[in-house]
Amino acid sequence: YVGKTTVAPIFAGVIESAVANRAEVQRYYGIEAFAKIERQLGANPLARACGPAFCANATRNIIMSSTSFVLTPTFYQLYFPQ
Repeated sequence: YVGKTTVAPIFAGVIESAVANRAEVQRYYGIEAFAKIERQLGANPLARACGPAFCANATRNIIMSSTSFVLTPTFYQLYFPQ
C-alpha cells in the first residue's frame, strides 16, 4: 500500500508535467519566442522535450496528486468511516 501510494503521485506528476509543460510555455510566449528562448538556454534534448520549469511544475503536480488522491481519501477513510 505504501509503495503504491508513493509511486502513483510521482508518476502522475511527472507524466502530466512532461506532456503539458512544454505546451503551456509555448502558449504563453508564442512558438517563435519560445524557440528563441530554447536556443538561448542551449538545453539538451531531454530538457527541450520537457520544457523549462519542468522540475518546479512536476513537484507541484506531485504535491497536488498526493494530497488529492492519497492523503484526503486516506484521512477520510481513517477518521470518518461510513
